[in-house]
Amino acid sequence: MPNECNNRWPSLNATASVAAPTRDTKKGLSLSDSINLKLCTFVRPIRAGIPQGSTLSPLLYSAYVNDIPQPKTGVQLALFADDTALFLRSNCLRNILPRLQRAIDELTQWLRLWRIEVNPEKPVMTYASPVFAHARPDILYDLQVVQNKFCRRAADAPWYVKNSILHRDFELPTISKFMKDASEHFFDIASNHPNSLLVEAVTYDPTPPNHFCRRPRNVLIDPPDDLTVEVEKLLELNKMVTD
Repeated sequence: MPNECNNRWPSLNATASVAAPTRDTKKGLSLSDSINLKLCTFVRPIRAGIPQGSTLSPLLYSAYVNDIPQPKTGVQLALFADDTALFLRSNCLRNILPRLQRAIDELTQWLRLWRIEVNPEKPVMTYASPVFAHARPDILYDLQVVQNKFCRRAADAPWYVKNSILHRDFELPTISKFMKDASEHFFDIASNHPNSLLVEAVTYDPTPPNHFCRRPRNVLIDPPDDLTVEVEKLLELNKMVTD
């Protein structure tokens, strides 16, 4: 019987293999398993994925993470494409930490169960640094204040320790420095892209610093803020001492 089915529908094996990453948590069978049971075909390992940017990618990924657990401690779970964020708002840090940690532990168990690797070193800010860099100065300042507070909490540093010292010791770039470096990397990649239209779109002279119209490449010539200047001076001083 299996041979008869395979000879009758020889092209359906490829379809079953493509659908293998999806799964049915209620029945415990993958989509390829259910197809194989009906068509008498055999499960074959997938040795290659689908092209990046394919229209099939988001559909398969959404089906694969459809049953991602929702936190039970009041923590909010946000999903965008393949990015996942856990966030919680409260006036008390002691109330936030245990609840957030419990939600992280629950999510970690699910990720290990389905063998999904997480890249914690990929901040969301990386995606749109050329755009974020043009936010109002007070907005960027607020982001920098949040980063400063995280550094102080992580180091348990007293009030008299400067933010520049914390950034130097953590080897952590400031918000403006990170955005500028990410923007430079973006423009370098775009300028060397084989698509001539993309190269033309990013190849232009930025407007003068005081011009009313700003373009994304302006971030490359913007002067650093005061905190970035202090951190760079400390790093340069450390380099001179070590050398």
